[in-house]
Amino acid sequence: MLIFLYDNRFERNGKADASIHFEAEVGLPVPSVANIESKSPAPSTGSTPIPLGLFNLLNMSRKDNLRYHQLTKEQISNPHLFLEYFCRCDIDIETFRIEILNLIRSACSSKKHGNPEDYHYNYRCLLQFLEVAHIFFRRGEKYSITANLTLCTPCTIDLSKYYHTLINSHFRNLSHEEIRNTNCFFTDLFSYKTLNDWRLTFDRIVEYAHRTQTIDEVIEDGAEMVIIKEYIEKLIEVIYLIDNTQSVIYLQSTASIN
Repeated sequence: MLIFLYDNRFERNGKADASIHFEAEVGLPVPSVANIESKSPAPSTGSTPIPLGLFNLLNMSRKDNLRYHQLTKEQISNPHLFLEYFCRCDIDIETFRIEILNLIRSACSSKKHGNPEDYHYNYRCLLQFLEVAHIFFRRGEKYSITANLTLCTPCTIDLSKYYHTLINSHFRNLSHEEIRNTNCFFTDLFSYKTLNDWRLTFDRIVEYAHRTQTIDEVIEDGAEMVIIKEYIEKLIEVIYLIDNTQSVIYLQSTASIN
């Protein structure tokens, strides 16, 4: 039985197979090329068969695109495009922090906090943050806003003040290690829950934000929401921190020139 890739969907003998499409969309394993090969020849276009290596590569590429379905192809390729738009043009860190905390508070109580009409938009933004974080995590990219004070010039001293102001004002929940190496936080984040588990958690939060029943009544450990809130707040901070590294790079280059 052949499985074909067609127009962002999986088909089985010309008919769309919803189970295969769902597995790929949520990042679950799809049938391996080895299994396909053992049952039937490689897929072909016309009379020319597609090499199994290429078929496997296409499969992996398609799965990656489906894994990050909240981001555009350009943003997946270069997540800084999303950071530049969202962090600098859309909303500042403290305003977004308040919006998300209102969402979490609404999920944990029978009252509505903030504007309920904004819940779904903020939930989608949080999913985008999660996907950007996972991209940086998979690539092993590390960012830091630590000021280099090996040269005590007026510019480096100003940079040090800027660095401490950022931490005290906006990155107060991140540890010193996480500030010096953002990948430390990403490793912790995706060790605690997988990408899809975090998605399900965010789904539950926005669902119960609209209900009178609270989310901690239905999860196994109600106290876990305290931990989840801390992770989410750190996620917000680390994304804005990474965007701020671009400003710090500019300041550092200015300091070296002077």
